[in-house]
Amino acid sequence: MNDLASIFAQELEAVGGVVHRVANRDEAAGIVRDLLTERGAQSVVRTPRFDLDLGDNFDALYIGGENGLDRDEQRRLVFAADAGLTTVDWAVADTGSLVLLAGAENERSVSLLPPIHIALLYEEHIRPDLGDLFELINDPPSALTLITGPSRTGDIELKLTVGVHGPGELHVVLLA
Repeated sequence: MNDLASIFAQELEAVGGVVHRVANRDEAAGIVRDLLTERGAQSVVRTPRFDLDLGDNFDALYIGGENGLDRDEQRRLVFAADAGLTTVDWAVADTGSLVLLAGAENERSVSLLPPIHIALLYEEHIRPDLGDLFELINDPPSALTLITGPSRTGDIELKLTVGVHGPGELHVVLLA
């Protein structure tokens, strides 16, 4: 694992995310299947770019792109899903953040609404910091989502609660 990947993993784990380092796509698919099985995920949604073969046990429904479903039906399925699977565009090492660029092939709700978010990240997509990332993005999308750990919120008494307004679990499958 390169230095940026080590820094990324350390920073993400410091805020409650879990990094699963793998050497190939078969290992990555195995980790995802194990996570879904261990958590009893019945309903799984994924972006069209998430293309790992999960076998016959997990028929993850594509959300976004050309899937034949209208917007309301897609929204209903994402709200009801146990897990969302995405492929990450970029990651930022110094904050342990995932970066998802908006687009038809990258429906943001898949990473934001289900209680478990599992993200596939290729090691070569890790940038040192936000400045370096923004130098790469010449034509910014309509939205850019930064995800740093599981969803957290604090109440008026400053009590931190995880998973109230988004995923309570964030797993990153880091593919070398």
